[in-house]
Amino acid sequence: VHYSRVGHGRPARPFPGTSRKRACCTRSSRHRSGNPHASRRKMNPLSTLVPSRFLLACDGESRISGFGQLREQGDLWELASLFVEKSSRGQGVGSALVQRLLTRHESSAAAGKPVYLLTLQDKSSF
Repeated sequence: VHYSRVGHGRPARPFPGTSRKRACCTRSSRHRSGNPHASRRKMNPLSTLVPSRFLLACDGESRISGFGQLREQGDLWELASLFVEKSSRGQGVGSALVQRLLTRHESSAAAGKPVYLLTLQDKSSF
């Protein structure tokens, strides 16, 4: 697991060289599989943890303020998890995590392979 100190920055904004495509899923994996816990398992950031693709952000007091992970999905890579502690949101922590994950991705053997992010249309707490 890589630890990284991230400073306060500006709120999230698009990264240079990225593109955005809108997609919508009409049925959740829970409905497709019949297993009510399937979607939770897929959203678990530790379910397929590869330490070299996982990054923790720490504040100045060595407290974890967020984390992110890239996960291989065949010929693509997924920004599989991104979480920022509530008290650290809006300070650029998420942007710094994504930028460092993408930088690490581009300097790895997977350089040039697309990275994608899926989001939920409706918010839900967990």
